[in-house]
Amino acid sequence: MTLLVWLGAAFVLGLWTSRWWEHGPGAALMLSLAAAACGLLARSFGVRGALVGLMLAAALLGAARGGPEALTASGDLVFSHGIRAAVSGEVAAMPEVHGPRIRIIVDAASVSAGRAEWQAEGRFVAWVEGAPTPVPGRAYPFIARGDRISVRGTLDTPEAFEGFDYPEHLASQDIGSVMSGAEVMAHEPRSAPWLSFRTLDGARARLAAAAREAVPAPAGALAAALAFGVRGGMPPDAANAFRRSGTAHVLAISGLHVGLVLGASLVAAAAAAGRRRQLYLLAPLIATWGYVALAGAPVSALRAAIMASVVLLAYATGRAPRPLTALAFAAAALLAYDPAMLWNRSFQLSFTAMAGVLFVGLPAWEAAQAHWPILAPKRDAPWARRLLRWAAAALLVSAGATAGALPLVAFNFGRVAMLGWAATLLMLPALPVLIIGGIATGALALLWAPLGWSVAWLPAAAGWWTILVARAFNALPGASLSVGAVEAAWVWGYYAALAALLALSRRKTWLQSARRAVATTWRGPRQGRGALALVLAATLLAAAPWTIGAARDDDLLHVRFLDVGQGDAALVTLPSGASVLIDGGPDPRVLEALIDGVLPSRNPTIDVAVITHGDADHRNGVMGLARRGSVGQFIVPPAVPGEEGAWRAELESLDVQASALTAGAEITLPDGARLQVLHPPSPPMLGTQSDVNNNSMVLRLVYSEASVLFAADIEHLAEALLVESGAPLRSDVLKAPHHGSGTSTSPEFLTAVAPVIAVISAGQANPFGHPAPEVVTALERQTGPGRTFITAQHGPIELATDGHDWWVVKGGGR
Repeated sequence: MTLLVWLGAAFVLGLWTSRWWEHGPGAALMLSLAAAACGLLARSFGVRGALVGLMLAAALLGAARGGPEALTASGDLVFSHGIRAAVSGEVAAMPEVHGPRIRIIVDAASVSAGRAEWQAEGRFVAWVEGAPTPVPGRAYPFIARGDRISVRGTLDTPEAFEGFDYPEHLASQDIGSVMSGAEVMAHEPRSAPWLSFRTLDGARARLAAAAREAVPAPAGALAAALAFGVRGGMPPDAANAFRRSGTAHVLAISGLHVGLVLGASLVAAAAAAGRRRQLYLLAPLIATWGYVALAGAPVSALRAAIMASVVLLAYATGRAPRPLTALAFAAAALLAYDPAMLWNRSFQLSFTAMAGVLFVGLPAWEAAQAHWPILAPKRDAPWARRLLRWAAAALLVSAGATAGALPLVAFNFGRVAMLGWAATLLMLPALPVLIIGGIATGALALLWAPLGWSVAWLPAAAGWWTILVARAFNALPGASLSVGAVEAAWVWGYYAALAALLALSRRKTWLQSARRAVATTWRGPRQGRGALALVLAATLLAAAPWTIGAARDDDLLHVRFLDVGQGDAALVTLPSGASVLIDGGPDPRVLEALIDGVLPSRNPTIDVAVITHGDADHRNGVMGLARRGSVGQFIVPPAVPGEEGAWRAELESLDVQASALTAGAEITLPDGARLQVLHPPSPPMLGTQSDVNNNSMVLRLVYSEASVLFAADIEHLAEALLVESGAPLRSDVLKAPHHGSGTSTSPEFLTAVAPVIAVISAGQANPFGHPAPEVVTALERQTGPGRTFITAQHGPIELATDGHDWWVVKGGGR
């Protein structure tokens, strides 16, 4: 292995761990430069260990390129979830046809519901029912990348299903919302520049449509999928046969298809131009990248094209190609461009399959040639021996790919095809005919339909054979095995066991190779203590500013009213780093994304979490933290007759100790802070218009002379009880009760609290009309101009205090 492989592996590892890196890319970049400088300095002095420093630099560079937000969809579209609205934006990718539905990825620009309209950014998937209005000159579904579109439906957070983390899969593509049953309200086609993705999409769609018409079904749909990457139109029974026989990868453009195009074009170029000049390598390079672009540039095809380019470059410069170096370079290049790709299942399956080929398939083929002379290469071998040699090589390479990707297939799909390798082997001879014949048929049919018909028999015959194999293997008993939900620990365990098995099976050769690889970068005689001391001093000197800066926190108490849409969530962080969460909003994923970048690195969990009452817009986010074990202590109100109590039962099932507190209780916090419980009373208030709301927990946070009153969702009756009881209501900051509803914030209550700052937590265009205009007016009259904040208008509100004075850190508008 070369230096590039070691550095590539370290970069990927650093990128993977960046989800838990909380110091920002600047800190990681600074440390990366420091580690690189020290590594190079060590090499110049001949100090052993230079490889460790360079790998540390690469890992930190990966952490800097990624970050905790790598799997957090950008934009604020998540705050419009749960509202039936029309979302306008731009089509971000070529739409996909799935039976009667069309899958469209849209970059949102605005949302409108009723008479309200607001700007919103974010990428979402719309599943459109029904056929859009035809557009002259375009093939179905008539919608193209770059078009302006407006779709109506209800946006929701994607949900996991059958053990597959669908939200993470979409987040790796920067998608955070889905809209099912969408209806196209408006569509504005846009022309594309001559050379653009939209132009390629249009060409793909027209070529695929022409191939489908010229090649008889169902082979036509298969030819369109393999030649142009346009899937759809495959009969359900045939599509299911590919899935269950373990050959679904044949339908998606991958390294297998790119390799076939590369091999065919390489043979053709060598035959046409000869191999005396290296210029003949340009033709396969152009053919490979042209095919990838025409197929829509999926991740697996990009990986194969980059590897092919590195191999062709090696041939052109007279060097021996190194596939592992090419794989490492491809991974680093793709992840440097888009770090979230690391969590994309297509990326993972493609690279693990290729790694299986390099570490399992090819060594097995070398061993087979050494053990069985009939498989060894021979210049004048008869055709039968050549065919046997080709079949054995294909079989072992396919088995290696299967071994590399097997645990991820089980993890993502819950099913493992036992004979997929054999089915793929039988399909392999037909695939080049399908790809090249499909391209030729589509291109000729666009020029003149009879020309396409004249060659359509080639992909038709190849498609017939491929589908026949899929159906035959699907019919075999035990062709696929359901494994259910596979835990990630089993995946890691499989790869650890596979690595150990490979090391033991070839320990002598493997250890020698490892020693040689390490020696290429970890070399030089051990120098004196002076050189080592110089390296250590340089490391400490370079890292000191970052270390001091990362360790330092301000001495203020922060209160962040999070913008969770229509709901409540407030995060309190104390100078010592302790944290208190009061409610969590309606969506756990939104809450996690908002707080992960806020919590101190030395204390990434919530110390105290409060659920003020059982409404979903207050409890759901906190329940999500409970499920991942990120809370130290839970505080809840006592149960109220008639409330929905499933969440309490879930807390018990999670073995979470939740304390039910009533008025008079007090929670002691670090740094001298206190959390006073002012409500609910014991016994609870019953017979009110909303017993759940009126028995919400009302909390007063006290920090030296500063105070904040969190009024939950109480209404006028509970407010009156608090005022009459003489509870210590007076506070500097008021979190207005019940999202600013007209049933709360009575004049008597507001006078008793006398806040100088007020915050209303409400969602944009919420169906309840929160906040009520009269409540906003009353709060502004009490606090003065510019001191009443609404999350629907101002976004998240952050306040800070030293115990005496208050500062508005954030809250100036969206």
